[in-house]
Amino acid sequence: MLTSAPIRACLPASNLPRARKFYEQQIGLQPKEEYAGGVIYECGGAEVFPLSHPPRRTSKASQAYWQVTAA
Repeated sequence: MLTSAPIRACLPASNLPRARKFYEQQIGLQPKEEYAGGVIYECGGAEVFPLSHPPRRTSKASQAYWQVTAA
């Protein structure tokens, strides 16, 4: 099941507009979709997902996850 499911890396961003500017203007990624307070970019067959996150030293959220359909 997971071998065919796309994986998405979640990247916490304390300043989402600044993160978007970096990913779009410096890296050259194009937004695929805005979702749940963040934005999804396709990158080399995977996806990266900068997500608005309060500043702190570590994130307690998952850093990557598979996108699967609910059973």
